[in-house]
Amino acid sequence: MTTTSHTKSNTTSNNNTNNRLQFLWNASHILLPTVPNLSAYYMQQFHQNAAEKNLILADGIKRTYCSYCGNIFIPGINSQIRVINRKEKRKRKKLGNSGENNKYQYIRKKIDIEKDINNINNEGGEEKGSKIS
Repeated sequence: MTTTSHTKSNTTSNNNTNNRLQFLWNASHILLPTVPNLSAYYMQQFHQNAAEKNLILADGIKRTYCSYCGNIFIPGINSQIRVINRKEKRKRKKLGNSGENNKYQYIRKKIDIEKDINNINNEGGEEKGSKIS
């Protein structure tokens, strides 16, 4: 019987936590236009309660408010949103940020310049190994 009473109290505790978090979330969003400071306070409480219960919040929820001050992000007013085109993102990944492609382009250009110098030397009637000073 102790296991069933323990399970009931655990379930009741989970329900209380869930209800508390729902209240804080809803109250914060409802009060945002009229009392922003109280809204931020409720979001701080929401974050603290979730952390105390070791709950892992979804990324979508974490991105909607500041975990430090509790302010809810409003795009264009207190936050900015940047959209990256998928094609540009692929190009950046393909080229890489390490500079490897730039290194190979430099080597190719250097080889092409050396070939051009050798061609100029050969056209002038000089020997193949000579260099232009």
